[in-house]
Amino acid sequence: MAKGISSINYPIFALIAAILMPQVNSGNIGMFVLGGSASHTHIFYVMAEDLIARGHNVTFYTIFKPKVQLDGLTQIFLKDISEIYQRDFMPFFNEDGPVDHAELFSNLTVLLDQNCRRLLQSNELKELLAKNDKIFDVSITDGFFDDCTLPILDLTSRSLIYTVSTGQAEIISWLFNVPAPPSYVTSLSTPVMNFSQRIKNLLAHSYLVFIAQPGIIKNYEDASRELLPPGLPTVSEVHNKISLFFINGHPATNYIVPSLPFVRYLGGLTVKEPKPLPKDLEEFMNGSGEHGVILVSFGSIVTEDMMPRDAKRALVEAFSRIPQRVIWKYRGELPGLSPNVKLVDWMPQQAILAHPKTRGFLTHGGHMSLTESIYYGVPLVGMPVFMDQPMNMMRAEDFGIAVTLEWRGITSDKVLEAITTVTTDKSYKTRVMERRKIFRDNLVNPREEAVYWIEYLIRHPGTLHLRPQLDHLNLAQYLLLDVIALIVLIIAVITYVTYRLIRTVLRLIRGTSKKSDKKKN
Repeated sequence: MAKGISSINYPIFALIAAILMPQVNSGNIGMFVLGGSASHTHIFYVMAEDLIARGHNVTFYTIFKPKVQLDGLTQIFLKDISEIYQRDFMPFFNEDGPVDHAELFSNLTVLLDQNCRRLLQSNELKELLAKNDKIFDVSITDGFFDDCTLPILDLTSRSLIYTVSTGQAEIISWLFNVPAPPSYVTSLSTPVMNFSQRIKNLLAHSYLVFIAQPGIIKNYEDASRELLPPGLPTVSEVHNKISLFFINGHPATNYIVPSLPFVRYLGGLTVKEPKPLPKDLEEFMNGSGEHGVILVSFGSIVTEDMMPRDAKRALVEAFSRIPQRVIWKYRGELPGLSPNVKLVDWMPQQAILAHPKTRGFLTHGGHMSLTESIYYGVPLVGMPVFMDQPMNMMRAEDFGIAVTLEWRGITSDKVLEAITTVTTDKSYKTRVMERRKIFRDNLVNPREEAVYWIEYLIRHPGTLHLRPQLDHLNLAQYLLLDVIALIVLIIAVITYVTYRLIRTVLRLIRGTSKKSDKKKN
């Protein structure tokens, strides 16, 4: 059986990779995370670590304050843009719960447009543009949020890799001509849909593909025409030049959808052998007895000041009523906390999930959290907010490994019931352990695979031979609407001619019959 993702530690993995992988000369790699959230940087740091170990030069452009320092990694932090982006980042909550999704998407469209224009006018990207040369052998960019900068990356890179950190790439697959049939590829429900769900999914899919996302791409291209030198390709044209598409997904964490050879699934890329817990956390967990510990974290986006007061109150009260101890990532103080709750500013999430005393994970439902929960075999209670989080938790519920709660109308009774369900109903643990086994059984370690494909592009720069040759087709041609129209026209003509012939023959027959009757009379 194939070894698990983290069944070997990193130094051994690096040594094996260095021996077994095809050798290439040292390459220059550019990495770009210029939007989205700070969690999107995680997979980039993992790839950077492995590439540096292979002797490559890595330059990382980001608007998120670097929290990882690696020897040999050049980090270019766009500080001014970061401060504005963090300040203006859309509010997720109002007084009683998450903001409506339609309003969130509208806010997101504005945010992306504003961030795009600031990026194109930043000194850091202007300096990159001024080089006017292919200084990177490969550039890797965070998908959709950074697309505004694609014309610059195309100018300065021999090959481009597009990544989706969330694992949910179905909603942007159309950008790369990857099939996503709305009959079963969905972001609204499970793939097994009834008739009304398929209607809703088709409408949502059509809105995203034909209205919402093209509107965002148009904003990007308008900004590029205004702020970049003439002669550069458009964002859409660069989409057609992407060599590889990295998705942080896996059959254990995602539904199966159509794929193509240039799409590489690298789920579990960020999972690694956890380090020992700090002494205070180890003692807290070991002292939890048979009931164990519940881990609570709402990720890097949902900050404490965003959370509605009623939700905080419900959580505090619920935690006072459970037999487990609670480790809660929360900056600041909370009144009324019971002795079984420990607040921490930061925690080693993977090390806690890997601990035998961990019984459940109360989370916002981010893809990284879902991935790590399944990898370590921990059932979830989800309180999703926006973007991919509701879909992640819907999948987890469908897999039978989670219970989902709504922020709006949350009560301590609901929280208590959800935690009790996932910690006492053994089916949740059984099913998550089944998924854990699937997740860890891989032909190739995802870190090794990522390095292989990046170096593949160094050996074969600008390659497009893994992509389908669809760029010359418009939508009507892609869907064969022109062919179908011709077939329908031919059938209509044949039907009409046949109808006219039959009618003529019948008229002649009736005319002959009438003449025969007259002669008899």
